Amino acid sequence: MAKTVPKHQNPHGLTDQQFRFCQHYARSLNATQSYKDAGYKLKNDRVARVSSSQLLANPNIRAYLGEVLNLTEVSVIHETVAIAFANITDVMAWDEEGVEVIPSSRLTHRGKSAIKTVKCKKKTTTRTIGEVREVDVTIE
Repeated sequence: MAKTVPKHQNPHGLTDQQFRFCQHYARSLNATQSYKDAGYKLKNDRVARVSSSQLLANPNIRAYLGEVLNLTEVSVIHETVAIAFANITDVMAWDEEGVEVIPSSRLTHRGKSAIKTVKCKKKTTTRTIGEVREVDVTIE
């Protein structure tokens, strides 16, 4: 039997299963997987996608997630604007000598908002020409 959530932790009148969905969603932001993890019975992934979308449209769930995730209209607009007006120079710089990825400690809020993933691949090639040793480093 599923554990019942105390009323003081569930102020929006959610069912226990809806509450579990919200808790999983707040951690992963993946509605389909959260639907499955909350214990809803489903026939296939399509049902989970559709049903989880319906849950996210529920006003009580939206209100609870808004509180948990600190989502307000203003905060969502602020983040959207940061992403929309980001430039590549917010995260990297380059000149004739190469490319520099700006360290995360120096990134602006706009630069941080614009980055979804970072992938670094380092390939070192060493060649000896005569007695001079050359090292090429490639970072993607």
